[in-house]
Amino acid sequence: MSLVTYKIIHILGLILLFQSLGASIFSRLSDPEGTAGHSNRMLMTMHGIGLFLMLLGGFGMLARLEIGFPFPLWTWLKIVVWLLLGAAPVLAKRQPHRARTWWSLIFLLGALAAFLGLYKPF
Repeated sequence: MSLVTYKIIHILGLILLFQSLGASIFSRLSDPEGTAGHSNRMLMTMHGIGLFLMLLGGFGMLARLEIGFPFPLWTWLKIVVWLLLGAAPVLAKRQPHRARTWWSLIFLLGALAAFLGLYKPF
């Protein structure tokens, strides 16, 4: 596949991931006990698919850009951000009183990932 195809896959994953994270946080704010199980299942499915697409697109782009192992530091930092975004719904569920904090942290993690991916500083 081409570099553009991997970018599109990555962006589609990004959209799904952040849509599910935003909905999960707002769901947690409006329902701290988490009684709406059916919507949470759908959000977690979207979250997982988004994470997978981002991983697929990201590593596909690395392959097309001929960036191999050992990866540069910016790539490792993006993997750490990906792991934190993957853990965010579980952490928000366990700490519903900090949902607003998670909302801000998710935004900052997304901004950091975008900076690292666009500028590849190290």
